Amino acid sequence: MSHEGGANGYAGLYPDDPAGKQKRRDEVRKDLADKYAKEADHYRDTLIQYYGEDKGRRIKYAQAFEICEYGRQPSKDDMKQMFPL
Repeated sequence: MSHEGGANGYAGLYPDDPAGKQKRRDEVRKDLADKYAKEADHYRDTLIQYYGEDKGRRIKYAQAFEICEYGRQPSKDDMKQMFPL
């Protein structure tokens, strides 16, 4: 769910009144925080592998990406450079 409604959006998703706008913002922020917290939990072992035990356990939010099998395969050091902590 995005603020604008994404590809399935429509004007009704973004209220006109200030209280409704704030409620929508809070709703979107909570949904995104929940989504990225679940990603961090799901990939906890990988986060620990890349960032070490202490840092990997402290990461609260994460977003997963898939490396294209047809392109150059980045090394662990390349990954750390692209996604620094």
